Amino acid sequence: MKLLVQGRVSFVLWRAVFRALVLFLFVTGANLPAFAEDIPWAARIGSWNLKNFGESKAGFKNNKDRSALMRRIARVAQQDHIIFFQEVQGTGRSIKGPARGLQHFMPAGWKCDWVSRRSTKRGNGERYSYCVSPSSTYKDGPPITVKSRVDYLDEAGPYTAVNGSTSVLKTNIWARPPLLTTISVPMPEGEALEIQVYDNHLKPRYGAGPRVPGVDPTQFRNFAVANELIALEKNLKAINQGALILGDLNADCTYFSEQKKPGKFEGAAGWTWWIDFGVRTNVLADAACAYDRFITNAAVTKHVAVSDDGEKKGYDIEVGLIKNQTLSGVLVSDHYKVSLLLEGIKKKKPKAQPMKTPVLVSLAGMNGTGNGPSGKTGKKRKHSSGLSFPNAETAFAPNYKTKNSFNAQNLTSWLPAGATANFYIVKYDEAVEYGGVADVSLKDARGSNGPTAITIATDGTFGTDVEWLNAPAGGYKLVLDVNKDGILNIKGGDIVNVDSGIDLLSYPKDFHSDIVTLGDNHLLRGQFSENRAQNIYGLAKGLGPDTPYKGYIVSRKLLAQTPGWKGWADAREAGLSNLAQYAIPINQGYGPILFDELKPKHKEISLTSDALGHAFLPIWKKPAVHFNMRALDTKPSPASWQRDQADDKVEDPCLTAWKGKDKALKAVCNAGHSFSDTYGTAFNFVIDVNHDGHFGAGDLVDTYDVGDMRKYFEGNDDKKLGTDAGDGATIVEYKDFLNARLNLIPPLDAGPAYTAATKAASNRYACNDYLTRNEFLKLVVPDSDVGFYVVDQDVYRQEREFGSGFYEYENLNINAAKVKKGATVCADIEKGSLGTITTGKDATFEVRAENLAIVGSVRAGNGSKICLVAKATTIQATGVGATLLFAPEPTGATKIAAGIAGGVILLSTAAANIACAF
Repeated sequence: MKLLVQGRVSFVLWRAVFRALVLFLFVTGANLPAFAEDIPWAARIGSWNLKNFGESKAGFKNNKDRSALMRRIARVAQQDHIIFFQEVQGTGRSIKGPARGLQHFMPAGWKCDWVSRRSTKRGNGERYSYCVSPSSTYKDGPPITVKSRVDYLDEAGPYTAVNGSTSVLKTNIWARPPLLTTISVPMPEGEALEIQVYDNHLKPRYGAGPRVPGVDPTQFRNFAVANELIALEKNLKAINQGALILGDLNADCTYFSEQKKPGKFEGAAGWTWWIDFGVRTNVLADAACAYDRFITNAAVTKHVAVSDDGEKKGYDIEVGLIKNQTLSGVLVSDHYKVSLLLEGIKKKKPKAQPMKTPVLVSLAGMNGTGNGPSGKTGKKRKHSSGLSFPNAETAFAPNYKTKNSFNAQNLTSWLPAGATANFYIVKYDEAVEYGGVADVSLKDARGSNGPTAITIATDGTFGTDVEWLNAPAGGYKLVLDVNKDGILNIKGGDIVNVDSGIDLLSYPKDFHSDIVTLGDNHLLRGQFSENRAQNIYGLAKGLGPDTPYKGYIVSRKLLAQTPGWKGWADAREAGLSNLAQYAIPINQGYGPILFDELKPKHKEISLTSDALGHAFLPIWKKPAVHFNMRALDTKPSPASWQRDQADDKVEDPCLTAWKGKDKALKAVCNAGHSFSDTYGTAFNFVIDVNHDGHFGAGDLVDTYDVGDMRKYFEGNDDKKLGTDAGDGATIVEYKDFLNARLNLIPPLDAGPAYTAATKAASNRYACNDYLTRNEFLKLVVPDSDVGFYVVDQDVYRQEREFGSGFYEYENLNINAAKVKKGATVCADIEKGSLGTITTGKDATFEVRAENLAIVGSVRAGNGSKICLVAKATTIQATGVGATLLFAPEPTGATKIAAGIAGGVILLSTAAANIACAF
């Protein structure tokens, strides 16, 4: 199916290539055979350890406002048809309580109205619970229903112990006895799949006291998971049809290595484990443990959504909305939410033509067609090469007809000719799951002119084009409301191009560079949070019309390891062989990344330009998934770690495995090279215009044009940008650069004036209101060669080294901060702590924070400057050797600084003021 946009508006309209969501999630492509996959039903079953989810966390105690936290938990939970929880604590009000409970924050129709009995003290008094969606698993079908429950805490037992012969009470076999919930998953034609779901939170290790009956007392304490799994398998209820074991099984790393797996839910007995060892489901920064797992019997396994090409893995892990996310002052969870993906058996139906990849295209201004003047594409800016974007102020005459037209293709693959529907253009909201289980209310961006009633023609298109005049700047989604109820319901038959992403972009201005990157808010962006970014978009010009290309996201870290690498300008002349060698595996699913198994298909991004030689597409979807991976030369052999633990309250040994010298511990924790260790956090998007797999003349890369600034500062050490007359073009160039590097919202205007907002932005980036030549050479020039950064919060948890640049974090705790020799570093931190600060010779290090704790010492090189600035008086100095000076400013900020000269800390207030006046 294909939704099309044609014509032209007084802004730039770009098209994006996405997967189609039709009834259920389909992966379609131009080379598919002449058969379409008809999946009769699809369901998602979720599991999530909510970490100490009791009255206090939900805000019942002390009447705290935890609404931001609860909204996030609800947003994640509603991705599934039914979701099971672990670590529910207290009375259960955090789930079903009024006003503050999870039920209150879930969409209408969801039921979160039941919690299990409280486990024993040995199980920390935890409960299990679940929420059920009102959404159906197929068009016009009923939702999943709960048929019955068996709380093992309610049963008297006895149960069979691990040794197979001893009879024991429930509290003597599991720390948290399981909950059995039998659910009915509806299928078409009145059928249903019955699944007995066992929700578990297994004990990670035994304490120092006596072991439970039937357990070998000579075993190491970290055999608790293995033994509780054996006990569960021996005490399953009679299985009528499907069976599913899920939950926080703690089934990886030191608790349950691959060497312990034999004998527990074996494949020979018809069981299948999902989510491999070493696939991270926890938030440990430097270990990868699949603590959360699914185990299915044959009746369920045959419905798990997998594909031969690896595109469908049968499960999904929600990382970005959870990893390191602290809302309302509380960590969302220390586990990711995992989902098992089920679907009906595919039925093949012959089609007259193969399915095509859905695309959005702009056909304006080509060959004198469309609604604009013949071939007119706007003025070419002197900063750019190749075609430029139309400029609203100069390209469109008053009599220019600003009309934009939409249509569709391949609709008869799913709907009959003659069917009617309502076509919506909605403003894209990055917080909405457009392809999720939950329904989405639709509001047409055209106001009273939308939605548009359409009729599907025999060729699979709309009967007539849909037109839109004067589209405002922004990102939009195209939705076909088949049910005509103003609600997007994927399982009910409605159609949307992609679950999470912009379909259509309208942007009012040109950019200096041939390629720029944008964020989910459709604004220019050069720095992304790996946790928050749903998509990183590329916007390109200067391509051939209607031409296919390959693109690559190239790692700056790998480039820096290339002998003779000096930057993209030199590479364009000298040539850079084999772009794939330096590219990240953008198409790799859940990890680990194994270098010896990577192929070009894992690294290539396919794109096609429009008629004007432009392209807009998501170049990196959910970067958090990649940053959550390990990167290894080859798959390691199963590791074993048998060291005994002192008591049951020791933290997970994998938390600090990376610090120690215990190789066996590191191996079993999968500690070691992560994605960012291998590929870094700085990247470039490259389009291989020459179609040869190499980089050379004519190929495009997303570097920033700083030619005007370079010319301005040439041969003059005393100039400051923004203080001299006649530097308007240079100021515009600097503003464009600041917009991208600082993700400014709203962005700086495009005018030549050096405004107060420009000063503020320059201060954030360069620690100075006005840009000096030294800052231009040390900061802007090297930074302009980088396309974009993806900030990995984990990178700076260990001892790392900062190069010149601007760093921004919400919550950062650095054990030791190093600043390279001669580097200029600005760090903007909402809150956090700094350990030992070490600067190289002639370095500048400025930290600005809402709330900052200094817990280490200052070690400064000769000629270094260190400045710490906090709003209000919130900096704490608890470290030894941190010499701090307080100099209150009229703004109410407290400036704390150490002026360094020849390695000696100066203690005068004047020196403190000077030190911050970089």
